[in-house]
Amino acid sequence: MEFRLLGPIEVWAADQRLDPGQPRQRAVLAALLVDAGRVVPVETLIDRVWGEEQPEQARRVLHSHISRVRQLLSRADPTPSTSVRLAREPGGYLLSAEERRIDGHRFRLLLQSARDRRGLDDFDRTRLIREALTLWRGQPLAGVPGEWAAQVRAGWNAERVDAVVEWARIELRQGNPDEVLAQLTGLSAEHPLVEPPVDVFMRALHATGRSADALDRYAGFRRQLADGLGVDPSPVLQQLHLSILRGEPSLADTDAVSPVPTPSATASRAPAAGLSTIAGSLAHRPRTLPRQAPDFTGRSEIIARIAVAVRAEDQQSTMVQIIDGMPGSGKTTLAVQLAVLLQDDYPDGQLFIDLHGHSARDPMDPRTALSALLQQMEVPPDRLPVDFEGRVAYWRTLLSGRRLVLVLDNAGNSAQIAPLLPTAPGCLTLVTSRRRLGLDSVRLEPLPVMTPAEATELLARIAGSDRVAAEPAAASEVVSRCGYLPLAIRLAGTRLAHRPNWRVSDLAARLRGDRPTLPELTAETRTVAAAFALSCAQLSPPAHRVFRLLGLHTGADFDACAVAALVGLPLPRTQQLLDELVDSYLVEEPTVGRYRLHDLVREYAFELCTATDSDDDRRAAVEGLLDFYLHAADVARRSIESPRSRRFFEPGAPRRPDLVEELGALPSSWCAVERRNLAAAVALAMDVHCYSYVWRLARVCWRHLYQAGSLDELIAMQEQALAAAKALDDDEALTASCNYLASAYFRRGETQRCLEFMEPAMAAGQRLGNKAWLAVLHGNVSIIYLNAGRHPEAIAHGLQALRELRDTIEPDPDVPRLLSGLGEIYAITGRYEEGLLHLRRSLFLAAENGDQQVVANVLRNIGSIRSRQGAHGYAKRLLTASLLIYYGSRRLRSCC
Repeated sequence: MEFRLLGPIEVWAADQRLDPGQPRQRAVLAALLVDAGRVVPVETLIDRVWGEEQPEQARRVLHSHISRVRQLLSRADPTPSTSVRLAREPGGYLLSAEERRIDGHRFRLLLQSARDRRGLDDFDRTRLIREALTLWRGQPLAGVPGEWAAQVRAGWNAERVDAVVEWARIELRQGNPDEVLAQLTGLSAEHPLVEPPVDVFMRALHATGRSADALDRYAGFRRQLADGLGVDPSPVLQQLHLSILRGEPSLADTDAVSPVPTPSATASRAPAAGLSTIAGSLAHRPRTLPRQAPDFTGRSEIIARIAVAVRAEDQQSTMVQIIDGMPGSGKTTLAVQLAVLLQDDYPDGQLFIDLHGHSARDPMDPRTALSALLQQMEVPPDRLPVDFEGRVAYWRTLLSGRRLVLVLDNAGNSAQIAPLLPTAPGCLTLVTSRRRLGLDSVRLEPLPVMTPAEATELLARIAGSDRVAAEPAAASEVVSRCGYLPLAIRLAGTRLAHRPNWRVSDLAARLRGDRPTLPELTAETRTVAAAFALSCAQLSPPAHRVFRLLGLHTGADFDACAVAALVGLPLPRTQQLLDELVDSYLVEEPTVGRYRLHDLVREYAFELCTATDSDDDRRAAVEGLLDFYLHAADVARRSIESPRSRRFFEPGAPRRPDLVEELGALPSSWCAVERRNLAAAVALAMDVHCYSYVWRLARVCWRHLYQAGSLDELIAMQEQALAAAKALDDDEALTASCNYLASAYFRRGETQRCLEFMEPAMAAGQRLGNKAWLAVLHGNVSIIYLNAGRHPEAIAHGLQALRELRDTIEPDPDVPRLLSGLGEIYAITGRYEEGLLHLRRSLFLAAENGDQQVVANVLRNIGSIRSRQGAHGYAKRLLTASLLIYYGSRRLRSCC
């Protein structure tokens, strides 16, 4: 599928041209294609299509046009395509299409390739420029009405003129003036007041021996300028005219592909008007900062740190201060505040320009930005060098000797601002960006979210200090729900300010609960979601997908392995994409290797994922994440759970063995680090009905929570596991969850609650027919009754546990423990001989199995009985042996 904008709007599919619809529908399509790959807000679309003549219910009418555009795209590509897709995004619409499929974007890509001089000769450059120019079929966006279309049309026409002139200069240098004349005759007529085509046209005429025609063309152009604009040709064109008059033999190389001129070289090109313009501009002190926020709050530590650094800087150097941070963190507001604060230190003025690196508009080209800055300095355009390199040198010369503040706001990348940076000492440049820029020799100041105190103060300044002071708890909840993000707090405060009947608690109630927070954070066309959307629009498609899927991760933070499992990519590639997200301030890296999302960013990512990714893709991502946490936790539990306990549960083969291998032998402390994530994973599995993962995750987390004494978390997790087991009708899951719930209540001393869960556990175990499992369950019940002082029941279940193991083929490792427990119960009840019988059998089997812990316990219990029987010397020897074995086995475990 291809889209053609450089002429009448056309849509082509498989060599067939499709009807793009009536003019307004074409305008909608064009408005989306011009910003393909970027979210176009709804209000922007309406303004582009109708301008000031908006119909009633413009949004509904726009929606109808969008539906017809979707139908057009589906006719062009009836099979689902990932290369061309129109999607509804928070705050607007996104048309995703490869740039090469849209002739306007392809035109610019070809020109960019031609201007990248690395590895290209003149032949390659002219070939690329000619290929770009062949894409033109007439006036861009022909047939699309409105002021916006006219502005886009004018911009593209200007780029075409620049391309033709650039091509012509190379052809002149190669000695092809006839080719230049053939192409430029019509162009000069189309743009009679544009100087560069006249410049190269005169050079071509002179090179072909038509010097008189060149002089006539100059005279005509001079009259047209005087009549139309009241100005003279530039010094460069005047110098060309003079050279032709003198009969200089060759002028083809002048201004063809100029090296970057030095300030002195730039001045020499315009000795009279150029230097006088610079001298006049030195007296001009620009003040172009936007309005300072009257309710600016907080940031005192950051402001003080930057101000101290700036004032300590050597006045003989130029300083660049970058302020970067996530969308809505208040970077522009802070930069303006700093510029005003430092105005006495920089008395020659303050310049400000929005570079639109992250906005609904295209990022501002450095050429356009430089022209705007020179205009702020009141430099007449006709007094400037023609080529960009010359203007850069002119700009830097203009700033030489001055002390002023330059604010480059909303920078998209380093290449956008590098030509704009002053090089002479004395100037301060403040750069704001949502990306981490790779500039050298600059100061960096990442801007975090506000502190709770600063956030509450900002809310009070916007919504009213009395209202906020009257409900401090509600105010604290509001700013917390806003994630302490200045933009979110401003929008929330504005809602309160415009609703005097609301209390702060009313807004807090709207922000809490299961409802999304982002829809509440709006004021007219300003939304937090739109701010996030602009940053997301700059991401590469793979990073955009990772960002969306991160919205499914409900834990506190995460590492790269968890993300790789979630997105289904190799770990090195995942790390690269995470770095891109960190550089875009959409993901935070508070500690090395640990990542997190701001709460509002997470909500936005989740909404984006829900709107963009299919149900199957989202489920596959969630299952990948759950499987990773299951097997990672299983690895970690091996260091704290005995083989005897682990024999009743194996999680199966991991989906991503590469990630499990990357983890290696995890210590049990891993569970402590990932504790909140594991709990969140269980809850997530429950929400998406992955019940098998619910109970298995709860199972592998049990030992860690039990030993840590985190009984509330253990109970909450196992209750979800029990619900999942019932949903699955799975007796294995039911047995495990009931048993481990009982263990938590046992630690709490709640005997009755223990027994309430052990009863269904044993019933499920009976249905399973696993004798070893049943023996463990009866043994656990025996311990519960023993702890409650109900010795007959304890003995009965202990004996039943032994009976369950009687028919097992292999000797069960639990037999010595069960015998030891029974012996201890008999001893407590005074039945010493029966106790000694069971203890001796236990000692023999434990020694045979090499179970030193049971051997130590049995010797202790036998020693206790012998002491009660009066054989104190014998008892002392047994107890001493028990201690030696106990301490020896403990040292051995610590060494392992």
